[in-house]
Formats: sequence, structure tokens, C-alpha cells
Amino acid sequence: MDVATRTSSGTGTVAAATTIHRAPPGTSAADVPFGIVLIDLDEGVRVMGRCVSGAEPGDRVTARFQRFGQQLVPLFEVLERRTSPASPTSTRPNDLGSRT
Repeated sequence: MDVATRTSSGTGTVAAATTIHRAPPGTSAADVPFGIVLIDLDEGVRVMGRCVSGAEPGDRVTARFQRFGQQLVPLFEVLERRTSPASPTSTRPNDLGSRT
């Protein structure tokens, strides 16, 4: 696999999002919950990072960097919410699309 460095504007679209409720090693309970997202950057690269709560697939986001435990990680903030209405069934993998 070839790996290369690319410069990015830091803006993109949320491809997937989830929320973590367990503190990773080296962090405290005050650091949870937090969001993790996959972002399709405008330059054509997909990256993973933390996000503000409530980020959903289709949202436009921008990146900045924030200290998380002993690491400096990308934190994505919502610039613009997706314009299409949410589908009637959930896209969350553990929801299985059921409605009660």
C-alpha cells in the first residue's frame, strides 16, 4: 500500500457517525461521551476523527485540532446540516430499522 501526505482545507462531509460512552485508556470519565466520525474530505480522502455531538451523515463539517488525553486529534464541527430530510427508518447499525 502506498501512503502519501496531502494538504487539506479540513472541510468535508460526514460519511458515518457514532457515539463512544466508555473512556479510552489514558483519559477520564469526564471525556465521555464523545462522537467519532468518518469524514469524506473535499480533496477526496476519507479520515476519522472526533466530532461535536449531534453530527450526522450528510452534514458539512470543518476540522480543528484538540488535545484528547495525551494526543492531539482532529475535532470536526458542523458547518451546515444536511438539507434532505432524514429517512423514515434509522441508519444506525444496531437499530435494525425497527420502530416502536
